[in-house]
Amino acid sequence: KALSAIAEKNPDNGYGAMASFLKMQQEYQEASRYDPQTSSPSLRFALVNIAKELSTITNRYNATAAAAMSANLLSSIESKEMGMETEKVNIPDMPFLSKVSYRNLQKIYYRIIQLTDEDFTRQNFADSSWEKITRRPSLRTISQELPDPGDKRLHSVEIKIDALSAGQYAI
Repeated sequence: KALSAIAEKNPDNGYGAMASFLKMQQEYQEASRYDPQTSSPSLRFALVNIAKELSTITNRYNATAAAAMSANLLSSIESKEMGMETEKVNIPDMPFLSKVSYRNLQKIYYRIIQLTDEDFTRQNFADSSWEKITRRPSLRTISQELPDPGDKRLHSVEIKIDALSAGQYAI
């Protein structure tokens, strides 16, 4: 409440700007503890409201420390994130599932590239090895729509990967 009072009494200066940012930072920390199983449903979209307030602070108090900190936190909330996990061994010629974890995405694109035995002898897939592998033609190029509830939170889904013949692949 003290931060709200400072922000209200100083709407046009750096003190008010910093109080507004600190209040949003505090709300962000609380919203980050959201658990869909145990938290109040009203907290699910808290990050959306926090992002709007941070945008307002950034625009209203341009060229202040509070604006810069607000922009950084806003960037963190709105950043896009994606990870994919697939079993190391799947049954040949049978479709399989892959878990996709994502945030702030509505669609992903991925490629399936066949690997050779030689690929596994290289320095545990160092960046230079991946660069070489990803230059190869892909067996398939796929786009996949993802459910996006618009809450700026991390989600995960399982997607179907069509059957692949026996071999080693990078997705």
